[in-house]
Amino acid sequence: MNDILEEREMLKCRSTGRIFELKKRTDHMVILQSLDRSTQVFTGKNIVFDLFEKILNYSAQGSEMIK
Repeated sequence: MNDILEEREMLKCRSTGRIFELKKRTDHMVILQSLDRSTQVFTGKNIVFDLFEKILNYSAQGSEMIK
């Protein structure tokens, strides 16, 4: 998948369901941080969508997705 990621976008981990925010993006890597700030993930841009799915609409107040 060749989606373009922007900083502050929300992604959901496919294996755990945890929500992460894209904190930093470089030419080849992305840094994701969990909402409770307890976990950071560093991964390659070319495999991020194998591990995470993009959340299109997210309500930070209720910490839930809007469908």
